[in-house]
Amino acid sequence: MRLLGTSELKAVEFPGELPFVYGYQAGWGDLAAPPATLLVLLAWAWSTHHLVFAAIFVVAFAVLVVYCLNISPARLSVSSQELIARGTQNRNLASQTKIPAVEVNTLRYAAASDRGPAGLYARCGCNQTCLMPRLTQEQADEVANDIRAKFPNLECGVNLPASLQYPEQNR
Repeated sequence: MRLLGTSELKAVEFPGELPFVYGYQAGWGDLAAPPATLLVLLAWAWSTHHLVFAAIFVVAFAVLVVYCLNISPARLSVSSQELIARGTQNRNLASQTKIPAVEVNTLRYAAASDRGPAGLYARCGCNQTCLMPRLTQEQADEVANDIRAKFPNLECGVNLPASLQYPEQNR
């Protein structure tokens, strides 16, 4: 295990299916630093009889543990019938999104906004759904190109332009 964590994008090809996994592999520093800091602060608060601070640090430690247990990698499984995204899309703790393949107009990268994180999105009609959050534009383009190569008819859904004035922005 490394000192600092790394992000990793993996793809494995199966007959009729193309799964992707994107996640953060925590390192020793990521795992040890927050609890060690909280324990040192808790020991200080307890030894100096600051019971209010001690209670705050105990609650902070519990929140940290719950947060670490809920981190899951983003998984995308693509078949000719549907796209299934599992993980932490759109700031939810854990979610699953199924999109029928016939509804997908295009797959593309979208920057972070108040509607969701940066990553790979599927545009379906006038809506877009986050499939894999926290991907860079290069990673999202790579995943989309791999999907297009395996399933060339995927983006042939009903193409409803979101803007008649600027239809090229929707592709």
